[in-house]
Amino acid sequence: MNFIMGEEQGMGSPEPMVENPLHVNLIRLRARLVEEAETLRGALGKAESDMGGGQVWVGPSADRWKDELGGRRAQLKRAVERLLGDVDEALARHPAMVPAHQAELIRRRLSGRMG
Repeated sequence: MNFIMGEEQGMGSPEPMVENPLHVNLIRLRARLVEEAETLRGALGKAESDMGGGQVWVGPSADRWKDELGGRRAQLKRAVERLLGDVDEALARHPAMVPAHQAELIRRRLSGRMG
C-alpha cells in the first residue's frame, strides 16, 4: 500500500493511497469498448458485401444503397475510434491511485449521493 505524507482530518498521519474508482470504471469501459469494437467495426459489412456481390439486389438504386451502407459503416468505425480516444484521454486525466478520502468522494459522486 502506498502512502502520501499529509494530514488526514488534522491527525498528522499518512493517508493511504487507494485505487481511484473513476479510473477503475474507465478501465472497465475501455475493455468493454475494445471487446465490442470488432463487432461495431464490422457492422453493416456483410450487408455491404452482399449488395456489392450483385446477388441480393441489382441496379442503380441498389448501387446507391450499397454506397450509403459503405458511408454509414465508415462513420460507425470513426465513432468507435473517437470513443476509444475519449476514454484514453479521460484515463490520462485521472490517476490510478488517489488518497482514500478522495476515493470515497469519487464513489459518492459516481453513486449519485453527492451533487
